[in-house]
Amino acid sequence: MNIATLREKLEMLGITPNEYSLNEGLYPDRVILHDDYVKWEVFYFSERGTRHNERIFASEREACEYMYSIFDPVKP
Repeated sequence: MNIATLREKLEMLGITPNEYSLNEGLYPDRVILHDDYVKWEVFYFSERGTRHNERIFASEREACEYMYSIFDPVKP
């Protein structure tokens, strides 16, 4: 999975864009997927600028799959 596919899947789940950021910046009160050129990060970015539940991934695919699992109402 890549960012484009993840965006489509989140839209199909009815997740609004104000609940996440897909490598588009650090917006408060959202789940963030961030590519820092060496690794992929997924975390919740609080209103106070604190990262919560941060996970690090080596690939875009892994990061996207993990982020999708956060929002998917039917988890295996």
